[in-house]
Amino acid sequence: MEAQKTPVLNAPETLTSSQLHALFDILTHHETYAEVELFKDPATISKYGYPFAPHATESSAAPSYAADSAAPLLAGVLRSIVLPFPGVRDLPPEFWHLRFQAVLEKLADGGLSESYDKGSLGTRKTLATAASAIHEAVSRGILGGVKNGESSDLHREYDRSKAQDLVRAWEDAVQELVYGNLIKEIFTCAAEKQSLEEHSPGIQAAADYVIIHLATLMHHVFVLSPEGPYLLKLLENVHRLLPYSMIKQTLRIGNAATMLSGMMRLLLTKMGVGAISNWVGLTQNADDGMNLLQRIVWLVLSWDAAEFRKSADAIEKAKGASSPSKEQLAAIKNYINKTRKEHDETRRASSENAGSIVITILERSKPGLSVSLTEPQHTQCLEYLSALLAVRDRDEISNSLCRQNPDLFTQAVKDAVTSFEPMIRAIHQQVDLREHVSAAEGLISDFISVSKAKKSTSGRLAPSEPNKGDGSETRAPSVEDYVLLLRNNRQLLYNWLHQLASQCPEIKDVFCAWAKDTIKVFRQPNQPVPETTEANQQPTPTDKTHRPGAAGALSDDLQHLFTS
Repeated sequence: MEAQKTPVLNAPETLTSSQLHALFDILTHHETYAEVELFKDPATISKYGYPFAPHATESSAAPSYAADSAAPLLAGVLRSIVLPFPGVRDLPPEFWHLRFQAVLEKLADGGLSESYDKGSLGTRKTLATAASAIHEAVSRGILGGVKNGESSDLHREYDRSKAQDLVRAWEDAVQELVYGNLIKEIFTCAAEKQSLEEHSPGIQAAADYVIIHLATLMHHVFVLSPEGPYLLKLLENVHRLLPYSMIKQTLRIGNAATMLSGMMRLLLTKMGVGAISNWVGLTQNADDGMNLLQRIVWLVLSWDAAEFRKSADAIEKAKGASSPSKEQLAAIKNYINKTRKEHDETRRASSENAGSIVITILERSKPGLSVSLTEPQHTQCLEYLSALLAVRDRDEISNSLCRQNPDLFTQAVKDAVTSFEPMIRAIHQQVDLREHVSAAEGLISDFISVSKAKKSTSGRLAPSEPNKGDGSETRAPSVEDYVLLLRNNRQLLYNWLHQLASQCPEIKDVFCAWAKDTIKVFRQPNQPVPETTEANQQPTPTDKTHRPGAAGALSDDLQHLFTS
């Protein structure tokens, strides 16, 4: 009897709509995260293309921009959405390729640690992942575009208790934003009515859709993420140091020019000994101290560094069988001070050998040093490495932002204020900004309060707070808590938009024009007219007819890439 042959599955000649959509998502996801990873290299920013430029050999030479960007997706979003933004488009070229670029290069050159070194997802990785997810979605919209479907009626009824209706409302709103006249209607509604949701039931449902997604993102970053409690503590420290009262007192000044001058002095004036000696002429380019903004950054990072130093000191002083030897701790401390190249080689060796980075560090320092390392000692070594890296990272960030000479960070802030000055003057004359500063202060306080775990007689245990045995449980904040927070405070945004649009019509028109021009990048190019055959004179469906949605404007390109 002949053996039964296994049927051979032939690969499909073309991709279906779902496959094209999945391929598009995968490609944009990997490209976005790969581009973000590239910014660990200081040379990446000079290869970014406009508005950043390679360093000129002569200081007076005009900047030359790279023709092909090293980060095309990031550059596309920056150039098509951010750079045309009112105020941002008025920034001088030196802001980008001299000041902002130098700050980014300084941060990258600091050789900040990676999550791989610590064995856990770090704070910067958490924030970068959240930002990359948003950036990825925007890039996907620019590349694929929004399909030009039928016009939607936002004034029809939407059941806001049903998820399907919320999704439909969002899709209808996007359709009208990109291809309809909704942008103009939204700006008109903001000027005439107290709430944007008075526009139509569709906008009400779309607002709920946005609130739910924002609440989910907040919950993921501040609750589900291991770095959530630390991020919340960081935000709370900054919030506590910001001089809200002094800012509101300065905003009481009626003259816009005097108010701006006072605000700049409050936030950017330096009071170090070096600043006085430079002003008198006794010294040149001496360290002139820090201004208030830099002092806040430095204080917050210093508090964190002090906590991590205490953790490292505790491990050094610990005794017992679970404590690493002095030689092992010395090898780890010595690794911290090595060059960026050494750190990269150590990570690469650890990854290639599928071994712990602690073991790799010890073995590269002295062969056989890790032989006697027990599991508890390994845990202590990893915590020690993580604490020392955290201290070094915070010192590097502080030096990059607060102790550069010349102080490019402060100059960049001054450039930004100068660029937005006409807009600030116009708003200050018509709108009481103190009210909105107080509203922002209250919103941040409410957010911090909601994000903290609370005791309750029943509910879920917070991931970082075990039951303390007092008959109560510590409940972690839920997505519903953040939804309630945003719903209770959304009127603050509507009030700001209403006052701005109604009292400053010129500014409203400027932003409306920017929105109309920017939204065009999400439109798909005009579709070709379907061909007809001589036999039946009926339109021959194009490839996209069989694949509605798919990869949008890139459907044909991806299909060709697959079949070639």
